[in-house]
Amino acid sequence: QGLQMNMSIYGKSASHPRIAISLTNLGEAWDGFGHHQKAIAYYERALKMNKSIYGQHTEHPSIAASLDKLGISWGKLNDDAKAVSYIEKALQMKFAIYGKSTDNPSTASSLTNLGRAWSNQGDHRKAISYHEQALQMRRSIYGQTTA
Repeated sequence: QGLQMNMSIYGKSASHPRIAISLTNLGEAWDGFGHHQKAIAYYERALKMNKSIYGQHTEHPSIAASLDKLGISWGKLNDDAKAVSYIEKALQMKFAIYGKSTDNPSTASSLTNLGRAWSNQGDHRKAISYHEQALQMRRSIYGQTTA
């Protein structure tokens, strides 16, 4: 209903951040049901819309989030090469947005996602490296003693 409502407000062919959010929310819901192909279709629509809104070659948090979600869903479908590709793009975009030397929770999440994807591919050394980077970043953000 949210997607239909936003489309009726902003127009069926309009690109609007609220419509992109609705598409992402539907992707998350389908992912939760285990319908990863359907989730991917919504995430791809959200990515396309976000690029339309913010620019095809613009680094933006919404575009990075779409890339991350696509990578996670492809990983759930055991397409680990696509998972790594999407998540690496998301991570590079987040480095461009927030800075490579800036600790950011969203960047830490991408590092974790990339660690999982590499682990699923069987490259446990790379996985450990990304998980250690995520841990170090989270400790920097939240403190060494935070449980």
